[in-house]
Amino acid sequence: YFKLYKDRDYTYDEGKALCDNNQGLMLAEPSNPLQLRDVLLNRYGDQEYGILLGGHGDGSNIVLPNRRLALSSDRPLWRPNEPKGVHSNACLGMAVVESDLRDYPNSTYYVNRCQKNRYILCQTKTV
Repeated sequence: YFKLYKDRDYTYDEGKALCDNNQGLMLAEPSNPLQLRDVLLNRYGDQEYGILLGGHGDGSNIVLPNRRLALSSDRPLWRPNEPKGVHSNACLGMAVVESDLRDYPNSTYYVNRCQKNRYILCQTKTV
């Protein structure tokens, strides 16, 4: 179960608090991000500024903390020229844009500053 909060823009900390304060939710760490991107596009249309997920930088990688998974920079899910940074102020975003299905069909992840405002995607806790 996923829930998109697009009533306003959120920072990473605000989004994490929003998800954590809704019983049974956490910031999203999708196991199939390309399928999820397609579902979000079909349901909500283009999300021009992207959607913030649960991953953040640890200095070496972007990490999905609840899944205990590091997203290596050579994974094909990264958009071109990404990840741009993996420092502690770097957060994982998902591009949900119709043109990406044509231009980057196998890529959806990008990195942005955690203080940058974005919509938030929560999911049912997996752990």
